[in-house]
Amino acid sequence: MEHLVPWLRLKSVPGVGNVLFRRLVERFGGPEPVFLQEPGALREVEGVGGALAEAIAAHKTPETVFQELERVREKCLRIVTWDSPEYPELLKHIHDPPPFLYARGELFPGAPMVAVVGARGATAHGLATAARIARGLSAAGVAVVSG
Repeated sequence: MEHLVPWLRLKSVPGVGNVLFRRLVERFGGPEPVFLQEPGALREVEGVGGALAEAIAAHKTPETVFQELERVREKCLRIVTWDSPEYPELLKHIHDPPPFLYARGELFPGAPMVAVVGARGATAHGLATAARIARGLSAAGVAVVSG
């Protein structure tokens, strides 16, 4: 999972959203090389100003990145980056695809999918119902996506 550290590190830079993340990675060939750049090279990327270029160049891996990787391990999840063959092809073509997804189980390209969108203050009953529906859909071969 150590190869994922640069992905989470770049995503943790304040001001780097999905669109800018992709521009940086495409320009420099991956998230790790982004951190090897001088601020001047970073400023050449559309959307990166002087302050953000300095912030990226100075950004160290926060402890929260390692904590997140530990949570992924504990929950038996995996992180699928958008350069992985497992990353859903259709998702790559939206305006701001997430640089990585958290996955459990197998991802089948072309499989029917349903998105589950929840509430911030979901009740215990609502969570249990959503889990039951998601399990049933998954058992029927439908990929369940949650954001």
